[in-house]
Amino acid sequence: MKESKFKKDDKVTGKASMALYTILSTHYDKTTNVNKYVLETETGQLCFLDENYLDHYLPKLKPCPFCKNKNVVLVDNYREETTKKLATNVCCDATQGGCGAFSGHSDSGRIQLHIELWNNAKR
Repeated sequence: MKESKFKKDDKVTGKASMALYTILSTHYDKTTNVNKYVLETETGQLCFLDENYLDHYLPKLKPCPFCKNKNVVLVDNYREETTKKLATNVCCDATQGGCGAFSGHSDSGRIQLHIELWNNAKR
């Protein structure tokens, strides 16, 4: 297990968005051999990132293009249900009053593609 650079309640600033994020939790993923983080913005937006992305890019996601909810989540390295492959998407968090819309699934690590799809969707 690798030592995590960040711990719960650490504050980090996104390089692209300059938003302030709080680390909510960390865990070590044995299958990918990396530390994973759950982060929250000052507005309550959640992001799920691993250490490979945390240092390089923390996304600024626009509200949902369908319901305008600001609780939008970036999910990377989750196991897609039908193919069982690791995947990435951006979704409107239905557990936080959102509609559940999402950017579609693709291979894990294609974060920039999903951020662009989400942020450029017609509103």
